[in-house]
Parts: sequence; structure tokens; C-alpha cells
Amino acid sequence: METQPRPSRSGIPAQDLGTGPGMGHSAMRLLILAICGAIVMPWVSYRALNFHNMSWTPVTSTAASAAVNSANVVGDAAKAVKDTAAVALGTTSTVRLPNGTEVAAPAKGAEAALANFLTNSPEGSTASSASVDLDRVSFENGSAKLQASSDEQLKNIATILKAYPTSNVEIQGAADQAQNAAAAAELSTKRAQKIKQELAADGVPSAQMSVAGTRERSNAMPAGPGKSGDAVLVVTKK
Repeated sequence: METQPRPSRSGIPAQDLGTGPGMGHSAMRLLILAICGAIVMPWVSYRALNFHNMSWTPVTSTAASAAVNSANVVGDAAKAVKDTAAVALGTTSTVRLPNGTEVAAPAKGAEAALANFLTNSPEGSTASSASVDLDRVSFENGSAKLQASSDEQLKNIATILKAYPTSNVEIQGAADQAQNAAAAAELSTKRAQKIKQELAADGVPSAQMSVAGTRERSNAMPAGPGKSGDAVLVVTKK
């Protein structure tokens, strides 16, 4: 039996959607999909437009930044120690030597002390020997490798010794007390020999220098501003 269309209130026949598949259900599905699309598409478009503006912070970049910051802190600390040492040694002054050469060095540093002793005996004193701490000479930790910052003072010391060719000096190396006696003696000797080698390279006759490397750094010769504690120069003859 054929189903007749139901008349609508307007008198125009209305299609019964029924419960099964048909034109009515397809229309409803299309309508739902259209609504969903209208909601979703603006969000997708917004994300697509802003994708390139998104900020990405790789973990490696953060770690590298932290490492740089740590290095800066260490560098600042080292600079503070250096500045403190500079203040302790006084302002730079020029020492004129008997052979006409001049040495520019801190007024309270090793160079001034050595030159003053070799030039003038302290008033009322007959001392012929003196111990001078090489306050700007230092080695890499646990080794006989000189730090680059030692170059200036070693060149100045060489210039002074060449101006007093009749003088004799003994170079005493030092090592940490934390090491055992044998290791400390070996390291201190190597450090003294390294200083002698550098002074000889700058023209100081080897016969003018001797080496003693049995000295251990102690509380009496601490490292710090104005005292490196790694080596001492002892004048044995003026």
C-alpha cells in the first residue's frame, strides 16, 4: 500500500522523515556536519596563522645559558681576586736600575722589594740575604705549568737580576701540604726549575741562580692577594 504525503498546515504536502534512511536523514547529517565545520574551522585557521609565532625553548639552549652564567660568575670572582691583589700590591711605579734599564711594577710587589734590597741595605742593617715572595707568579693546580699571568713578573725579575750580575739567588718552589712528602718535594723542585728555565731564557746566567725545591706551602706562606705562595726568591749574595 503506497503512503500518501501528509498535508501540512499550509496545505503543502510534507515529506515524512520516518525512521529509516532517506532524504530527510541525509539532510540532517549534512546540517550537523556543516555546524561542526563552522565551529572547528575558525579554530584551525587561528592555530595555523599563529603557528610560526609560537616560541620554542630547546632544553639544550637553557643548559647552555646556565653554563654561560656560571662561567661569568667564576670570571667575576677571579677578577675580584685580581683586583684585590692589585690594591694590596699598590700602584704601579717605575724602578730605575744601575745599568739604565727601567722596570714598571707595583710599588709593594716582588720587583720593588728585590731591587730595593739589591740597591740599598736597610738602614742600620748588614743583612746580605733576603726572601722575596714572587707574588704574581703562579702555577696550574698540581702541576709545574706556569699560568700566563706569571710572564710579566718573571720578565721583570730577569731584568733586575741582569742589572746586578754579582748577585746570587736561590729559587724555592712550593707545593700543597695536602700532597705526600715525596710528591710535594718533586713538584716544588719542578716548579723551581721551571722558574729558573724562564729566567735563563730571558738572559739571566744559570750560574747566578740555584734551585731548592723542598719547600712546602704552609700557613706561613699562604696564597692570596699579594702572595701566590708558589715560589720564593732568596737572595744569597748581593
